[in-house]
Amino acid sequence: MINFTPQERKALIFLTVVLLLGSGITLYKKYHSDFAPELLLKPKAKVVESNLSQQDLNSVADTSTVIPKETSPPQLSEEKIRQVNLNSATQEELENLPSIGPVLAKRIIEYRNQKGGFKTIEEVKQVHGIGNKIFGKIKNYISVN
Repeated sequence: MINFTPQERKALIFLTVVLLLGSGITLYKKYHSDFAPELLLKPKAKVVESNLSQQDLNSVADTSTVIPKETSPPQLSEEKIRQVNLNSATQEELENLPSIGPVLAKRIIEYRNQKGGFKTIEEVKQVHGIGNKIFGKIKNYISVN
């Protein structure tokens, strides 16, 4: 067994206690999101020196302009997403489909070139990275004409 001096033992006990407390608090916060919200990190405001008087600051604070907060992400309209033929679509056209980015668009084109085209729209699920979830999002916008 390793022999520690009394000072080393105290330091080791202190570090162990701090580690256990930190781990315990982290785990508790993970499962109790309402725990100590005042401890959450907030973006720091930058302090800027200015020549504004207190009257100017009060007039700014008295404004009642309310900027509405957008509550939901913008939805793609059906006009923006048109029916895309998997057998002739360009990479750009494929990228306009929901959940299809440049990487998946390239994979679709590579699969199409290797197999000589798609015979059914369900065949797009054979492309690596496209599963039932993404297929469900794009099936109304694709065809194999």
